[in-house]
Amino acid sequence: MSRKYVNDKWCVRCGKKTATPYLRKNLALLGEGRTVVDVGCGNGRNTAFMRDWGFEVVPLDMCNHFGEDMILGKDKFPVADDSVDIILCNYVMMFLSPEEREQVMSEMKRVAKNGCKIMLELYPAKDSFAVDKEQMITMQKDIFDKLDCSKIRYSQGKFIAEMTPSVVEVLKEIDKCAHKKVVFLRDYDKNCAYGNDACEQCTPMRENDCVCGGKYKKCPSRR
Repeated sequence: MSRKYVNDKWCVRCGKKTATPYLRKNLALLGEGRTVVDVGCGNGRNTAFMRDWGFEVVPLDMCNHFGEDMILGKDKFPVADDSVDIILCNYVMMFLSPEEREQVMSEMKRVAKNGCKIMLELYPAKDSFAVDKEQMITMQKDIFDKLDCSKIRYSQGKFIAEMTPSVVEVLKEIDKCAHKKVVFLRDYDKNCAYGNDACEQCTPMRENDCVCGGKYKKCPSRR
């Protein structure tokens, strides 16, 4: 399946000018943030809708006539780290290979602010990587889990969620902890959360030491 084929057949094929019904219906669930990345913007219908509502939108797609000049699944998003409040990803992920989806999800995590909201929509499509309902459901769950999402609204083929803070954000919060205790996360073995090498002072985080609020799924306080 070539890039040109995907672009010509799917990116702007529908010709619809209005935003997806799911976005129009659930705009309020995306929070009060104003910075948006529209991943796989197609002909820009969702970008135009969000801009009409006063949002600052960076549209990303492989079509030359709309959006940033980039290749989804290969290029970095032209967006700064920890700078995005809302990520739209409507009807695009099923056209990316597993490796390309991994790269896109990595970029989503990189640019997302703490508490970033994401909207995802999928559908079974011929010549895609989700040709039937079962494959679509499996892909949806895989994306949701790998983005460490907290559910806001979830149904077949679509969800709205809050992305879990990255490990970097959690460690920043730990550094601010009033207890000033040196702790480590199990994921980092005995690497001190304060950036020091393993030392005798390192102790597992107890529940009353947790400052991530339980948002980080692998926080020891959640065991």
